[in-house]
Amino acid sequence: MKSKDGRKLSKDAQKELRLRVIDHWQEHQNMSQSATIFKVPYVTVRKWVAKIKLNGKESLTLDGRGRPLGKELLPRQEERIIRRMTDKTPEQMKLRYGLWTREVVGELIWREYGIRRSVWQIGRYLKEWGFTPQKPIYKAYEQNHDQVNEWLKKKYPIIRRKAKNERAMIFWGDETGVRSKDNRGRSFAPVGQTPVVKKTGRQFGVTMISAVNNRGRLYFMICSKGINSKTFIRFLNRLIRSRKEKIFLIIDNLSAHKTNQVKKWVKENIKKIKLFYLPPYSPELNPDEYLNQDLKVSITGKISMRDTQDLRKGVMKFMYKRKRNPKQVRKYFNHPKVKYAA
Repeated sequence: MKSKDGRKLSKDAQKELRLRVIDHWQEHQNMSQSATIFKVPYVTVRKWVAKIKLNGKESLTLDGRGRPLGKELLPRQEERIIRRMTDKTPEQMKLRYGLWTREVVGELIWREYGIRRSVWQIGRYLKEWGFTPQKPIYKAYEQNHDQVNEWLKKKYPIIRRKAKNERAMIFWGDETGVRSKDNRGRSFAPVGQTPVVKKTGRQFGVTMISAVNNRGRLYFMICSKGINSKTFIRFLNRLIRSRKEKIFLIIDNLSAHKTNQVKKWVKENIKKIKLFYLPPYSPELNPDEYLNQDLKVSITGKISMRDTQDLRKGVMKFMYKRKRNPKQVRKYFNHPKVKYAA
């Protein structure tokens, strides 16, 4: 005999079936017969009988379907949690984590209101609140917010006015290192089959220094070793030879940019170039930083490299491609953090 699937019945039909089975059993005292007549599993009839023996027929009343949700947050409680997540980091809330994950949000709700929710229920809350998982932007603890504001509202507007008065062109410079062990990008593959990329076990890398401006101009130089004052001056010499107008170069606070040797060279070439420095620990304010990110994703994620020569060729190919495409270079200035420089 094939049993009925009572789960497909309506709530009222389920209740009626239970009562009819129990009435039949009470009249005939035969659970097997009741199960056969009403096409209900014998073990189910036995559970119902045990239930009414303890608590009567009222115990057969159906509970709500599905997994119980537990205690819900009140609207004012939800608003408070949303404010906490928007205005503060987990560390500021004295939680043990740096990112707002579902588990951390659940811990915050438990600490604030004593309500335990599953990660799935927390995910439902986050979706209703308009939160989505996003890759965070990392900032150094040492960054000074006041210095950043002063740069955006005072210092850079002054530099821009000076450049206009002196008919100078503003460039943004930065250095980056590209390493063979740097894994970036994604690769499509069947579900459950992680893609494998074969790479050499040896470690090698190259260093690049570049400068861009909001008109799409790009200049770069590749070095085998790290940047020091000597290589930085060599790049500056190339830069002033490539332009007729005076250059205002905005760079970070790397020690190689501020040595006595560099200061002396700048003083000797003051009619051709002048250096300005970004606020400390603020790479997101430099448009050239987004060129570096683009380079690393394109090179280490898409090109197979066996040695330094392969890596150097890959970097050269990418940079010349960008150099020939001013429109793409200008797009780096579209990022919200550097639109002030566009």
